[in-house]
Amino acid sequence: MEAIKCCISTALLCIGFTVLVDSIMWQRILWPEFEVFWFNSVLNRSSEWGTHSIHWYFTSALPRSMLVAYPLCLVGALLDRRIVPYVLPVTLFVVLYSKLPHKELRFIIAAVPMLNVSASLAANRLYNNRKKSGWNFLYVLMLGAFLVSLGYSAVSFMASYSNYPGGHALKALHEADSSMKEKMVHIDVLTAMSGVSRFCENEYPWRRGRPFCSMSDTRRKRTFPLKNIRTEISPIY
Repeated sequence: MEAIKCCISTALLCIGFTVLVDSIMWQRILWPEFEVFWFNSVLNRSSEWGTHSIHWYFTSALPRSMLVAYPLCLVGALLDRRIVPYVLPVTLFVVLYSKLPHKELRFIIAAVPMLNVSASLAANRLYNNRKKSGWNFLYVLMLGAFLVSLGYSAVSFMASYSNYPGGHALKALHEADSSMKEKMVHIDVLTAMSGVSRFCENEYPWRRGRPFCSMSDTRRKRTFPLKNIRTEISPIY
């Protein structure tokens, strides 16, 4: 009961704080989490952001995120029934979210840790019985699957690393001009969404304009307007 009271009081405090801050920022009474819930779940308008099939979480999102742990979590639930009371709620959670037409992995990412626990039980059982007839083949198969998952993770990492054109554009700009005269870079919205962040910033003489600054302002200040590399890198003004 004490834990419930603590959770409720903390939730009310956090809700009050976010309502206060966001209402000031947006100039109207606003509870952002409730507004998102109302738009996506009650009004069921999440499909305006794109849709996937009802089975997408189970046939695409979870297999690609968990890799070899995905089949192992199913085996773990069969080998050790003690994990079922823990896996069942998160599975139902994913099932309920599957009803929404708009799907993203981040919506159900909280289910992955518990599914990994179930997978670890299966891996532990295979390891403990690796010297027994029949189990040794399954153990070798599991090790091979781990290596395949490691290779897939490495390839995916490199693909993700190369999938931020805004960051590559900013790096190219830094390398293109090494003079010490102070320079300001205008960053448009698409560039800010595709790799440009504070981690990309170099020291003086480079300065960054905010994404919502107008191009007319940047031209008056003689800046480098940096656009998304998929379209173009604008000339230096």
